[in-house]
Amino acid sequence: MNWLIGWAALTASQPAIAGKDRCDRPADQLAEVSATLKGLAAAEEQDAADMRDDKADRDQDRVKTAKSYAKKGWLCTPEDRFHAAWVMRH
Repeated sequence: MNWLIGWAALTASQPAIAGKDRCDRPADQLAEVSATLKGLAAAEEQDAADMRDDKADRDQDRVKTAKSYAKKGWLCTPEDRFHAAWVMRH
């Protein structure tokens, strides 16, 4: 699992791989989307630590949100890409 996190961090930091030049996110949503992605990653981590019974359903919702942001080209910063990768590793 640690290798996957390391790979995600490396990928997020590489402009040629991660598509750093592309950001289609509206300026008024920059902070909101970043905060949402960070929150999704934190919620996933907390659910895993708490061993919640409904984790699979909640994971599915988080992955759906992260994928929709990726599809729209809204993963604009290395942190956004890292948090999305953390959520989508399922």
